[in-house]
Amino acid sequence: MSPRPAGISAAATHRLMARGIAAFALLLLIQASGSLLAQTPFMAWWWNAVFLFGFLAVFALAFILAMCGRETTALVATAAALVLLGYATWPLAAPAPLPEGSGPPWSWAMINVGAAWCAYAAGTRIAGAYTVLLGVLFALVRASPTGGGADFSTALQDALLATVMGLVIVMAIGILRQAAARSDAAAQHAVDEYRAAAHQGALRSERARFDALLHDSVMTVLLAASGLQAPGSRARNAKLARSAIERLEDGGRTAPGSRAVAPAELEARIRFANDTGHGTMALDVAPAAGDGTGIPAEVARALFEACTEAVTNARRHAAAARCQVSLECRGHGERARVRLLVIDDGKGFDPDAVPARRLGIKVSITGRMDSVGGHGRIESRPGRGTAVQLLWEASSGEGERA
Repeated sequence: MSPRPAGISAAATHRLMARGIAAFALLLLIQASGSLLAQTPFMAWWWNAVFLFGFLAVFALAFILAMCGRETTALVATAAALVLLGYATWPLAAPAPLPEGSGPPWSWAMINVGAAWCAYAAGTRIAGAYTVLLGVLFALVRASPTGGGADFSTALQDALLATVMGLVIVMAIGILRQAAARSDAAAQHAVDEYRAAAHQGALRSERARFDALLHDSVMTVLLAASGLQAPGSRARNAKLARSAIERLEDGGRTAPGSRAVAPAELEARIRFANDTGHGTMALDVAPAAGDGTGIPAEVARALFEACTEAVTNARRHAAAARCQVSLECRGHGERARVRLLVIDDGKGFDPDAVPARRLGIKVSITGRMDSVGGHGRIESRPGRGTAVQLLWEASSGEGERA
């Protein structure tokens, strides 16, 4: 059996195909119900036990699970095998000829369904061979007295028609799977490129900061040293050089993530950037709580951007009437801990059902927190609103950057 697709689009297509094939099989089974009821009393008991009642039980369970969105690959593979074996054993179980007025063998209706089930469970190549083999069996049974005793040309035409239709179904399922797999690959490639671009942007920003530091300190020393050697200039140049070295060392120690931003300042940034003063959603930003003295600038920026994305999602997508933001900063130095909570009363959603190509949560919220050694957690249910928790601890953040 083929493995269950892992991508979002491929998994959705997998579930949709299961439901479509189940509905298709049910319609054809209903269409053949007249022949089924008329022929069952004349069939061998062992054939009815395995290939009628056993088949119907497997089909019913697969149909229910497919409509509920559950995995049905094993059941569908079993049903496809029963269709093939049922055809192979039909001449041993059916009377010759079939009773007058009972119609054609009812299992004829399951030929194309068996091909679809095999394609769903085992893939295109195996399903193609399965369909051809089923067509050959169909021709043999169709020409036998138990299958109607058709002449060779009629049996061949009927078998070719059934085989071609089955192969078309098999190819259609294969094309849908390939398209879904390409969609997932393109989405993952876009996410990877987005992350690479963000990484390159961070590198450019750090290089610009370091270039400015070099220009302000080192170039000043070099220009002073290249000037005229006036009395006392050597001592002044030495002092400038010593100051430049100290600034470079301090610049290496005090990376952007270690410069402090006051919790009240971060709170003010969040309020100013998100409280637009218009629209239907009321934003409530509580005063910063806790005893912390400062938040590293890199962490404050990640918190601010992730919070802004969460508030924007509540306003645009959740149709929330109210959104509450609270910030808590406790501890100092290696014991610093920052917690930011965004709660809205919107329509909510299922986080597990968000497609991978949607970057609002994966990159703009949790990804931003991951980049500074923190983490983001989203709790939501349809109709129950959404709670976004952003947490950063100094020990975990420093370990992440080390």
